[in-house]
Amino acid sequence: MTVLGEGGEGLVAALAFTPDGREVVAVLAKVGSPHRGLVEGELRRWRVGDGVLLGRVEVGSLGLATVALDGGARWLAVGGGGVGPALEAGYAASFTGVRLWDVRRGEQRFEVATGPYSEVATGVALSRDGRWLATAEGSNWDVWSTATGKIASLGAVIMGEGASDITTMAFGPSGIWLALATEKGRVWMEEWTKKASRGMWTVESGGEIGAPLAMAVGPARRRLAVVTTEGLFVWDLQAWVNDERIRQPLPSTPLAGLAFSPDGALLAVGTAGRWQVWAVERREKVLEGREGSYAVAFSPDGRLPAWGDLEGRVHLWGIPLSGE
Repeated sequence: MTVLGEGGEGLVAALAFTPDGREVVAVLAKVGSPHRGLVEGELRRWRVGDGVLLGRVEVGSLGLATVALDGGARWLAVGGGGVGPALEAGYAASFTGVRLWDVRRGEQRFEVATGPYSEVATGVALSRDGRWLATAEGSNWDVWSTATGKIASLGAVIMGEGASDITTMAFGPSGIWLALATEKGRVWMEEWTKKASRGMWTVESGGEIGAPLAMAVGPARRRLAVVTTEGLFVWDLQAWVNDERIRQPLPSTPLAGLAFSPDGALLAVGTAGRWQVWAVERREKVLEGREGSYAVAFSPDGRLPAWGDLEGRVHLWGIPLSGE
């Protein structure tokens, strides 16, 4: 195992590999600095082969529930807040919009101001190819072009029984479908590129699954994974029914991280109490650590799982894994 970073500098809030697998990018968050209750972020890039630190950039205030990197570590999105457990833990920010950063250049690309629906952004997501940025404000969501900074789609405001703050979002592999989840435990997917709403799949749990904290959509839009305040849930989307692959209690956590391997066979999960890697088909844990983690990722070839700890270090496991 390779460990990047010295530790004691905050926690790792987001993690991603570059497309060639030669670099790993992490967002470190310093909680309570410089003002109590606020979070300051720093972007870091390491070379995987020898662990050399290639660059570091201060990205200012951020909300720990609203931090995202795209699949190729080209863009970083930071939001100004979050909801529920994250805010209760003091993971707040000093601004109310969403900022997009160019990772390679270390420059802010643009900023999205919040609308009339809430005081802070409650969710952010980047498509794997980096073309699209999704933002949520309370029960309203939108999609933006990262190339132009202009809005690409106005999402519908959630009404009725499921109306509550959107706590987490995730794009499907192609970037066409967007998975969303609300504080009351409603989970669904939208083909956001269509003018009319085309929700493919919805879980109406009545809050049974708890408040969602993190989501991930597997390759070929086969499975949807959600970590909530009640545990880990993995559903088979292709069955068009709520066919749970995994339903696993997890330690109580204000934040969480999720990542499928490129072939979808493995799922990495990070919470305050531990990190895990699951073989999805076998519904079996193949790796587990007692250290807390809010950020997990796989290398592009799927052979190198990585997790960021709560002290600011990134851990790379150089062992071949198989989910079969």
